[in-house]
Amino acid sequence: MKNFAKVITILLLSVLTTTACASKDPDQGPVLDPDPVYDIYMSINGRLGLVQVTQIQKNNVETSPVQMWSKEGKGNLDTVALTSGNKIYGSLYDKVGGASDRRLVVYKEGKKLKEISLDKKGPQLIIPDTVHNKAYVLLMFGRGNGIVDGGLPVKVFDTNEDKEIGEIGIKGALDKYTLTDQSIYAAVVKARDLGFTDVPDNYILQIDRTSGVQKILTSFDYAPKGMATDGSYIYIVNMPLYAENFKESTLSIYDLKGKLVKDVSVDPGVRDIVLDEKGYAYIAHSDKDAYDDRAGDHITVYDTKQRKIMGKIDTLAPTELAIVDHYLFAINNWGISLSMFDLSTRKLIKTIPFDEGSFVSSLQIIKR
Repeated sequence: MKNFAKVITILLLSVLTTTACASKDPDQGPVLDPDPVYDIYMSINGRLGLVQVTQIQKNNVETSPVQMWSKEGKGNLDTVALTSGNKIYGSLYDKVGGASDRRLVVYKEGKKLKEISLDKKGPQLIIPDTVHNKAYVLLMFGRGNGIVDGGLPVKVFDTNEDKEIGEIGIKGALDKYTLTDQSIYAAVVKARDLGFTDVPDNYILQIDRTSGVQKILTSFDYAPKGMATDGSYIYIVNMPLYAENFKESTLSIYDLKGKLVKDVSVDPGVRDIVLDEKGYAYIAHSDKDAYDDRAGDHITVYDTKQRKIMGKIDTLAPTELAIVDHYLFAINNWGISLSMFDLSTRKLIKTIPFDEGSFVSSLQIIKR
């Protein structure tokens, strides 16, 4: 009996010691492969998720299991963005129960580095400017957050120091964006609904990445769904403002001064667009027969040099796309799976499934 009691005591001490050590560092995060090919970060059901591509050999792709960070209190993770030094910024848009959150979280290589408190509600979209070590953080749309320089406030952060360094104002809801070396180009919508009567309701905005000077380039009358640039032209995939007309999806091409160059009719249900270095655009089609039915079944391939559709890549209801090296990544049906394609062959080389009921968004990939 004495030996039994001694064993129980040792076990209890071991448990208490482990618990005490864990409580000192509650944000240890997932255990990572130290030498992966890619780290793929996502927002999964309001938490930060990570999959590592650990090996690629002749299109034989090996990946880690999907790993998840613990929930940030009652906060729901909305957007993740890759910033300076391979850090990931995560915006906590709202809390369980509906209250607005006021926090950003900074992660790196499996660790939570910092939590940043904001004085305004609802951080949402994050626009990273890694060239200037800055990030622009859009807040909850509405005048409840006040007005800055005549518009809705956008926080500006120094991503080296992870601290707020200013605010700019946007007259309307900044919905989509893309970057050239000099500028941020953004699709701004519902300006009139938000009370800004001195600008178009929907317009393309240019923001100088150095000076912050803003310029309205042109107005439009559609719902933007994705935006990209090759440094010479701006590409926006869009639908009509009324969802029942979603089958009239279009790729609109503008020059950098905002002049419409060409409208290209594309298949229904556009959801995102990305460009590769060879001048091919990849357009995700999430819907097919009804708006938000998530029955889309392909990615359109568009040659921006010849300005014509070259074919399609079959996949299930792609919603968000990313390109790294010569690989295309697609989130399918908001979280059924993540597909990886070899762009040299446009063939599927890996499918990473997620748990049933997952909602996956905001894809960011770090090349390690």
